[in-house]
Amino acid sequence: MTTLPERGSVVSVRGGIVDLRFERHIPVIHSLLRAGKREEIVLEVLSQLTSNTVRYCLDTHARSCPGHAGQGY
Repeated sequence: MTTLPERGSVVSVRGGIVDLRFERHIPVIHSLLRAGKREEIVLEVLSQLTSNTVRYCLDTHARSCPGHAGQGY
């Protein structure tokens, strides 16, 4: 049986950085979230901000993602 991820609520969007709040379980660092009608938007978890809020980077290949693994992280 596959467990579906919990839906999050957008807290803020600043350029390519998106903060999402989850009620119960937050995704782990570096996990990917796909959004959009055809899942064409890909976000990567950068950090945990609070016990129920995480920060995503909109484009995991962009150099504008602070702390992205592709930058020697």
